[in-house]
Amino acid sequence: YKVMYRIINGQSIYSKDFFRPLSDLSLYLCYQVAGLNSIVFNIFNLIIHSLNCFILYSFCRKSSLFDFQQRKFIAITSSLLFLVYPFHNESIVWIVGLGSNLSSFFGFLALIILFSGIHSTWKYILVSFLYFLGLLTYETILPLPLIVIVVLYKPQNSFRIYIPWIAYFSCTVMFYLIVRLAATEVMINSYGNSLFTKTAIDYILNTFKVFGKLVLPPSDNSVLLAFLLLVLFSITMLTAIKHRKSIGHILMPLSIISTCIALACIIPIMFGVSTHTSEGNRLIYFASFFLMIWLALLVSLIRINVIRLSVLLFLSIYFLFLLVKSNTMWQKAGEITYYIIDRVSNERANNDFIDLVNIPEEFDGAFIFRNGFKEALLINNVDTSGIRILRMMTSIEARKLDKTIIHSAKHGTTFVPPNTYIIDDSIITVVEPFTLDTSYYRIRYSSSLLYWNKHQLINLSY
Repeated sequence: YKVMYRIINGQSIYSKDFFRPLSDLSLYLCYQVAGLNSIVFNIFNLIIHSLNCFILYSFCRKSSLFDFQQRKFIAITSSLLFLVYPFHNESIVWIVGLGSNLSSFFGFLALIILFSGIHSTWKYILVSFLYFLGLLTYETILPLPLIVIVVLYKPQNSFRIYIPWIAYFSCTVMFYLIVRLAATEVMINSYGNSLFTKTAIDYILNTFKVFGKLVLPPSDNSVLLAFLLLVLFSITMLTAIKHRKSIGHILMPLSIISTCIALACIIPIMFGVSTHTSEGNRLIYFASFFLMIWLALLVSLIRINVIRLSVLLFLSIYFLFLLVKSNTMWQKAGEITYYIIDRVSNERANNDFIDLVNIPEEFDGAFIFRNGFKEALLINNVDTSGIRILRMMTSIEARKLDKTIIHSAKHGTTFVPPNTYIIDDSIITVVEPFTLDTSYYRIRYSSSLLYWNKHQLINLSY
């Protein structure tokens, strides 16, 4: 909502914190078409996602990486799996998540041009231009130059073949940095600065998290996730060793695609993802393009049609099951969003002052008011002059609490879990659980307190 408020009310398609002008411009154009009607935004995201599926199909049909006889099977299998891959929802259902979707579109289109029949000079220009557009949209496309070099690799190639690509990509990155610096006056924002505070151990853990997140659903049990990832890796390696003679013809494309997956995961590894919820799934959208090709290559090794179809059926059911579950989660998050905005709007019409406690940032990773709750109220024409947001509640905190949050009163003090105290109907004390920082608020005349009990807003009138 903070992004939408800036775009709608501030008439600005970029900020100093996040320089993603094409992503913001897309949001602005969708808003101009139908206002805040989410259907238009979702349709736009679905169109881009569908185009990405078609590009994946075309890439596999045109790419010289694969045997001619296998191209059709790999193209159909990978594109269908990509279509129903369950961890795309953050890029498609979440309105602001379209950045990773659209950025990947430019990157995938660049890969198609690599295997087109146009003159090499135009290839350099068009691929570099699409890379620049992708950088203006979302940062996950950053490793594309390395991926292009890997995809073009052939043992017999001379290094001189790659020099023009290195030169064009270097100029593109330099031009992007100049544009970014001129627009925002900063090279690295506060979000990027967080990279320098992480240790080598953090990046190693992030690597396991990202690769686990590519194939496994979120879980609070990190040990179980690590075990399942190890089992999947072991099965894959043992199968490859057992059939090493029969996979010789795809060893090179399999190695190239595996390298592309690793390179596409650089950005999510650097910034980190959550294994407890679906948060961060947008960061792996770019990598999922190559992951689906990798899966299709492995399935193509199965010679017995019944077993091959069984494996494809299992993957499809697994993906669809998680996709339905994820859609339900995002739908619930949307319902909570509309309910809270409507309830606060009605309460504000009857009260001069409102204090809000435990406003949910997300629902199991599906964003609600993670950034910009006040902006959400303003966009929906709610008068925020008498509203105080005392604290927000993360999904991690919510999962640690009971199914329903119930306040209690004792000796003149009302306690609202997890950490809000109302003392003698005059002072509100909020203690943050990790920093133990304490905030004090005086209760205002004719004021009411609303707290989220994980199902609805409960009114505590003073």
